[in-house]
Amino acid sequence: MISFARPFFLFLFAFFPVHYILIKKNIIKKTNIELALLNWNSKTTLTKPHVNFLYRISKLIILLATVLLIFAVATPVRYESKKVFAGAGNSIMFIVDVSPSMTAKDMGGKTRLSVAKTVITDFVENHKEHSFGLTALGSTAAMLIPPTMDHATFMTRLNSLQAGELGNGSAIGMGIATATVHTAHPKEGKSYIVLLTDGENNTGKIHPQTAVKVASRKDIHFYVIGLGKTGYAEVEYTNPNTNEKVNGTMYTNFNEAMLKKIANVGNGHYAFASTPEDLSNVFKKFTSEIPPPPTGFYITVEANMTSFFLKIVLALLCLSWFIKRVILGALI
Repeated sequence: MISFARPFFLFLFAFFPVHYILIKKNIIKKTNIELALLNWNSKTTLTKPHVNFLYRISKLIILLATVLLIFAVATPVRYESKKVFAGAGNSIMFIVDVSPSMTAKDMGGKTRLSVAKTVITDFVENHKEHSFGLTALGSTAAMLIPPTMDHATFMTRLNSLQAGELGNGSAIGMGIATATVHTAHPKEGKSYIVLLTDGENNTGKIHPQTAVKVASRKDIHFYVIGLGKTGYAEVEYTNPNTNEKVNGTMYTNFNEAMLKKIANVGNGHYAFASTPEDLSNVFKKFTSEIPPPPTGFYITVEANMTSFFLKIVLALLCLSWFIKRVILGALI
């Protein structure tokens, strides 16, 4: 809904009918220009219809710009309702494996990493009442986004994840430990860690089971999601550190037994997904198991649209000038 902060300026529109009446009564003269071409053979003046048409168009553009300028002076304001929450709901920290094996195209022709990012994005967009954090793991681990209600920032960093940005290994234990340290503990909700990996811990100084035990003692609920399958898979990616392009096949050792063990030690849940549909279903089940969001309420958000209208006015004036000075200037 749009209203005006200074509506009294809208009375300027009264100028238009007054101006029209004054012209009709010949109190003021209407401004015209003669746009003609002399025919030298017949010695008569021939009008240029397309020139007159363009001139009228330029005048209409000026009129429209004037109308919008009056709106701008009246300070247009857009009001919209926005749902907000008194608390942050649950705190959910995602751990995403960004090792090169996550580029294996064995999930419906898509890479494991791209499917993970897509499903997480859909989940976050449909659960704005929770805070989300992001940890990535490769040869090492890094906390990229602490649990936050700033979902736009979370999405931006999630979508920028690249395979190989943290090295060629999979330090699952370090990823869990890093996420555990930075997981928030909301007053009303619960804390969750969701690990998405292709399941091969081949580097790092912390054993996954040790890290999970620490998370469990901190009352963090743990979910392990295995992606892909064991075997050869097509791989195609660019190493973000060296810009080296890798194409071909890679043997991925999907260690499901280890992932199940991690989940059991942490009193958590394990799920397996080999297709995008499988992963979507896993997240639907996860949704049904987390506590409902806190009760929200609506607030009215005000957005000043003056600058938007002024930009349109400026564009229209430039267009009118272009028609008069450039196009008509070349035709007359």
